[in-house]
Amino acid sequence: MWMITVMFAVVLVVGLVVDGSSRMNAIQAADHAAAEAARAGAQAVPRTPIQSQGVARSSSGTQAVAAANAYLAAAGVSGSVAVGGRGSLSVTTSVPWTPKFLSAIGVGTSNVEGRAEVSLVQSVESRPS
Repeated sequence: MWMITVMFAVVLVVGLVVDGSSRMNAIQAADHAAAEAARAGAQAVPRTPIQSQGVARSSSGTQAVAAANAYLAAAGVSGSVAVGGRGSLSVTTSVPWTPKFLSAIGVGTSNVEGRAEVSLVQSVESRPS
């Protein structure tokens, strides 16, 4: 009887380790997709003349949203993209995760989310004289 209890505990621990690491990988994939979509959106913002302080804000985020959504579609990841009030682009992604071992005890498929935010600001560093 004790052997069955020990084996059940070992399988449960292995399941927690394997499924925990696969969940962490899914979270990392969701974060990575969000970061890359945000990067693609920020790079799509057209360059504007730099103001005297060295910073130019983009007033239009529609190209950034379109580029970020295009990246998510190409990557096969579902998500949402929004432009914030202070010139930021926020991307939220959702990736499905299915446990391999813990599904035996009723843990089912769930979605994990990733988030990234970038500033749609261009800047230049001044060169030393």
